[in-house]
Amino acid sequence: MSGKHFKKPKKRLSVLWRDSTYRDNCSDGFTSGFWEAHHITCNHAVEGREIEKNEDYVEDCLWITEWNLNDSSNLIGLPKNKQYRTTDGKSPVNMCSHQVDHNTSDGYTNECKQWLKDNVWDTLNDKRKKHEITAKNIKKALKQCTSTFKRKLKSRGKRKKGTRICWRNRFKEEYEDKWYYPFSMAAVPRARYPGVSMKNLSYIFSQIR
Repeated sequence: MSGKHFKKPKKRLSVLWRDSTYRDNCSDGFTSGFWEAHHITCNHAVEGREIEKNEDYVEDCLWITEWNLNDSSNLIGLPKNKQYRTTDGKSPVNMCSHQVDHNTSDGYTNECKQWLKDNVWDTLNDKRKKHEITAKNIKKALKQCTSTFKRKLKSRGKRKKGTRICWRNRFKEEYEDKWYYPFSMAAVPRARYPGVSMKNLSYIFSQIR
């Protein structure tokens, strides 16, 4: 797919960056209340791709691949933190917050970035000498990334018995180290402070004379 065997079209066939209308394409997941459209194969991971060798070759491979980062199949609506605060953790059910552990150093974006490196960018280089690369296979790998991380998100929202139970019990001592799990997009969530219990505040205020 390089040199005399590769004819690069004038127009790029792939769209690898976020556009201004992607939110309108989002029809899956949570799309009411306080929410944001999330690129499952993450735009930060794709745009921040680190190609260690044969960068021109890999970029040529992507140029001829008909895959759009902003297609509805690569989007899912996720709630914001305010959605859970406003509904007292009742809505939505078992969905990660788009604002929790997304772009942290050990969060979702870097996990997606590593997956793409291991399963797409490096694979293109490995198969280069064998002439096994086709645009169809590249598109298949990118779609596999989407399906893989969509499953991860759905599974993570159910951790520790899910969002409703964890929210309801977030002030209890036995939930101190686990209440935040289903709200996190990361494989290993960062510990979070649950805030202040209104029950405890009511008791404190009752003691003031």
